[in-house]
Amino acid sequence: MIFVQDNVDRFADKVRKGELDFILAKPVSSQFLVSFQKVATASFGNLLIAIGFFIYAVSLIEDFNWYRVFWFLLVLPSSFIVVYTSRFFFTCLNLIFVKSESVQFLWYNCYKLGMRPDSIYFPFMKFILLTVFPMAFVASVPARMLLEPPNALLIIWSLMIGPIFLYLSHKFWNYCLRHYASASS
Repeated sequence: MIFVQDNVDRFADKVRKGELDFILAKPVSSQFLVSFQKVATASFGNLLIAIGFFIYAVSLIEDFNWYRVFWFLLVLPSSFIVVYTSRFFFTCLNLIFVKSESVQFLWYNCYKLGMRPDSIYFPFMKFILLTVFPMAFVASVPARMLLEPPNALLIIWSLMIGPIFLYLSHKFWNYCLRHYASASS
């Protein structure tokens, strides 16, 4: 929320108003600039509240071992990257489709999949949520690191999924830019 949300929420307006053309002309990664142009400082309060709730919740776990926090912190960057890249994939669709402001509502519904424990889904759907569309990394995998003994395969996949999806998001961004009809043309 702090770094990405406001930027991707306003992306469709930037495309429609022609502001994206100015961003693309700058000698900086356009994906980076579009994603991290503004920081929502008001969300820092939410972060502090979330950290407080996290500390309180961890203190309530009966058989808690502190080494699990290490595993949690190790997979947490992958969670952030999965949220960012999945949101960015949907945002990129604004470059291809006209009048696609409502695409973000699709992302919110997919995000809801990731906020539920992956154990409630059928095995095939769980596989999809851990590999193809890895929304299980949003909440289920980090929670599993705190509540269960570490799963080496899941930790390795967590360390791989972030870079893979960052690479794919960059490739998809470049693909969408090739189909972008500039506001000035």
